[in-house]
Amino acid sequence: MKIKINQLETIEDLEEVFKWLNESLYRFVYMRCGFNREQAEDITQDVFIKAWEKRSTFKPNKGTLKNWIYIIARNYIIDFYRKKKGILSGYSDDVGESVKEQGLTVDDELMLGSIISNLDKLKEQEKEVIVLRYLQDFEIEDVAEIINKKHNATKVMIHRAVKKLKDIMKLPNG
Repeated sequence: MKIKINQLETIEDLEEVFKWLNESLYRFVYMRCGFNREQAEDITQDVFIKAWEKRSTFKPNKGTLKNWIYIIARNYIIDFYRKKKGILSGYSDDVGESVKEQGLTVDDELMLGSIISNLDKLKEQEKEVIVLRYLQDFEIEDVAEIINKKHNATKVMIHRAVKKLKDIMKLPNG
């Protein structure tokens, strides 16, 4: 669903953006927080509050509202873990519970569980681009904007991250 607005000026705009992005933003944060539901809920809420507080800094002619909010989320998570002097939680934590909630077939559960547990073997930015591109379904140019890289560099980064993940999982490349 494409949102018709690219603004965040009124409470009604915030409500519409929240309805539109809450679920997908929560999933992004949830994965980035190692499947910690409580932490993901708190951070997602804080991201929307921060977006509302900083709404005057959003420039619609420089990017989309969705990407801007994901940038806020990404930076918030980085700052959150930097303040805790810790590393981002593993992607494989509590994966069994998360997979069961999605109502997948046994084969899909096994494959998704394997992918998620093997994400921990990638560098943080490699994990992030795979999650944004394939689990959050962002276009390459949107991923590039969120991670603050050029389009071609992002495309190469995604390709290499997928290849590395396939190598780790011993899947055929191609």
